[in-house]
Amino acid sequence: MSGAAALGYRVHLITNGLLLDANRLARLAPHVFLMGVSIDGAEEVHNAVRGRPNAYAKALKALQVLSEGEVPFGIIYAASARSLPDIPWAFELARELHADLLHIRPLAPEGRAKAMESDWTLSREDCTRLYFLAELLALHGEGSPRVQLDLVPLELLQSARPQFELLKEEPQIAKLSDAVNPLVIDPKGRLFPFTYGIDERLLLGTISPASPKQLSLEPEMQGVLTGLLDSAFREAGAEGMDYLDWFAHLTRVSRRVMATA
Repeated sequence: MSGAAALGYRVHLITNGLLLDANRLARLAPHVFLMGVSIDGAEEVHNAVRGRPNAYAKALKALQVLSEGEVPFGIIYAASARSLPDIPWAFELARELHADLLHIRPLAPEGRAKAMESDWTLSREDCTRLYFLAELLALHGEGSPRVQLDLVPLELLQSARPQFELLKEEPQIAKLSDAVNPLVIDPKGRLFPFTYGIDERLLLGTISPASPKQLSLEPEMQGVLTGLLDSAFREAGAEGMDYLDWFAHLTRVSRRVMATA
């Protein structure tokens, strides 16, 4: 984590909560900007997704540990067709625990979710409901968590292009974080651009105590990532959604682009 900070990143650590306790939190705290506990819905839904009868209890215990600590923290909520009704409950839980953030992410077909039935997937109408629900929750005032949703109205997506340095006419890239943000570090210490689940052929390197303090972006990979982002923007409307999960879309585009590279 200190290595990621040296690359110019704020470190957000997401955990399922199984192993988090006060001692581990104390060791992690100096290196972490924010910690999140992933929740997939209320108890029955969360345990079904995780495949463990005690997964929810462990996650809730981890949230309570964070609530009593001094590290900014949040609930990372995986929204599915089955967990959509539980979002107001998750918001109230975040508020009761004095969480800083409720981050809502449409459930991605990664990990255990790959084997889940299709009726867990958010429909076009579900995404519309989710977007407006998040907007309403965000209207709550002082004492409420900030609400972040990984859905963007398709009509506003193109206005986000200037946020990507790689897509500028003359990119100014002095360090990795100028070009790749966010950066994902998986449990093996491997570095991937933008989102969890992106094609593994886009591996940028690994982080370890022996890693250099600054990792550079090779010209060839810079070109590949520029092409990936450009394709993702051009193809955004092809999925027929009014509200797009940008990170899931980028993952799908990455696999197609790399398969034909």
